[in-house]
Amino acid sequence: MKKLFILALVALFAAFILSSCGSSDNKPDAPETEEPSTEESTALETTEGHPELDYEFYKIFEAPKGDYREIAYNYMLAMANYKWIAGEDFSIAWKDEGDFKVNLDFKKGETYYGLPYSEQRASLEQFSQFVAEGGTFTSDTYYYEEIIGNHCSSSMGLAYQQLIDFPYAGSLKPVGERRGVIKLIDGLEQPAGETTKDWYSEDVINLNGKEKIFEAYAKMGKGDILGKFVKTSGHSRMVSHVEIYKTAAGKIIPARSLVYTIEQTNAFDKTTKDRNTTWWIEHSYTFQELLDTKFIPLTLEIFHNGEQLENAYIAFDDKNTPESILKTINGTVTSNFPISYVRATITDSDGNIVGEIYRRKFDKSYKVNLRTDYSSLNISKLEPGTYTYSLHAGIARGGTEIESFQFTIG
Repeated sequence: MKKLFILALVALFAAFILSSCGSSDNKPDAPETEEPSTEESTALETTEGHPELDYEFYKIFEAPKGDYREIAYNYMLAMANYKWIAGEDFSIAWKDEGDFKVNLDFKKGETYYGLPYSEQRASLEQFSQFVAEGGTFTSDTYYYEEIIGNHCSSSMGLAYQQLIDFPYAGSLKPVGERRGVIKLIDGLEQPAGETTKDWYSEDVINLNGKEKIFEAYAKMGKGDILGKFVKTSGHSRMVSHVEIYKTAAGKIIPARSLVYTIEQTNAFDKTTKDRNTTWWIEHSYTFQELLDTKFIPLTLEIFHNGEQLENAYIAFDDKNTPESILKTINGTVTSNFPISYVRATITDSDGNIVGEIYRRKFDKSYKVNLRTDYSSLNISKLEPGTYTYSLHAGIARGGTEIESFQFTIG
């Protein structure tokens, strides 16, 4: 906790301001979490207007400036263009077979572009931690469920988290918590139902008719969503731009009109000769192809309402020391945006990781406590010597080192 005299000075200054100017309650709502607390804790007294004083560590990730559509699309493009070199031959495949194909082979020394196709929902900064100096990537596991990377909808969710609090929901369908965040393109009626199983793409097409669907495709802009919602595994694409062809009478020609997209996929892009990648950039689909394959057009509400973006933060409410880390790991990582990962590592004098807690692949977590995972640091098994402890955490906008120090065994 911060020194008491700092809080006293802040309180004294606040009292002077209040006596001069009056007051208003700008206290932010406390972030909610689906992560149960792993220990009893005393609630912190919030220092109004200075939330950083409630924590041992507090880092702000400022809201990006510029066109909202460009911000989301450019993050998607940055993930697609990230270059790395395979450190060994490996294949990404299912650990427990799913209902779609994953069989991707990588060759040692070959250059690849884009985060690997994976169920892990990893941000760009999160993946970059596993790329060594010189650009080489290796992993302890190459299963689709476990390798660091992301897939179609999770990559898009991370792009939208550059703008807003957008927790992973397994689907970009505008139901449940997604209502008011995502919507069908204006002019389309949404079927009734509040769960992902209440309706599918085919229901939207049947309810509205193909001509209205074609008109909605024509209204799409950069950053919008093409979603295929079916009873088996679906797919999501982010829109780049649209080309519209019409008859002399002004009617859309669906066999010629095109939507260009960027998407993370389970297959290498065979149309490019200059790169190996599972990210398909500027692929085009005719309106008719999209309708026939049951892709429906959606958009984010924030693209239209102009709502101001919020700053994000990562905070930590305690402190670990060379003495305390020998017994436990203290503190809770908190954010007002979905946490992507929290990672604590122990490295030896040669830089080898000899203990690690790595929490990730969250649905909707804003607080993460690592105490119950303390044994994974392996400190009780370490040989005498000097080691380095470090704690990192990240959200989609970026990550940060929270604390780091050396400690001695024996």
